[in-house]
Amino acid sequence: MYSRVAHAESELERRLRTAARQSLGSDATAVEVAAMVARTQQGLRRPRMETDTYVRRLVAEETRRIEDAQFERWKT
Repeated sequence: MYSRVAHAESELERRLRTAARQSLGSDATAVEVAAMVARTQQGLRRPRMETDTYVRRLVAEETRRIEDAQFERWKT
């Protein structure tokens, strides 16, 4: 049985290949088209931001302090 999801995925793949072929031109190789489709599916690459910043550490410490205080109030 052919599911709707599989059909939608194959339709999307076909449309991406068509758009890539139009964008690259008719003389583009299959490898170039496949590479462009893969880049389109992956989306934009953004540089990784530092996950541990001063502000995030302050927020985490404040959150821990508030949670500890709430727990202490709950225990009593």
